[in-house]
Amino acid sequence: MSKTAIKEPIIATKRPLRILLVDDDSIILTMLTAWLEDVGYEIKSVTNGIDAISLMPAFKPNLVITDLRMEGMDG
Repeated sequence: MSKTAIKEPIIATKRPLRILLVDDDSIILTMLTAWLEDVGYEIKSVTNGIDAISLMPAFKPNLVITDLRMEGMDG
């Protein structure tokens, strides 16, 4: 008898987890957004720390992924 692996989310939620991406490289934002949306996350992306801070109260992300070195305000 073979065992089939069933992929289930670690955390069961009624709606997708929200991730805020912050990076000044648009190529990285595009790639990460596409990949994370494909696996079911709700994504918002911005290109600087100031925009990230202003977006957080309305978006209420479960996770923030940020570049460490950006112009104006580092991650």
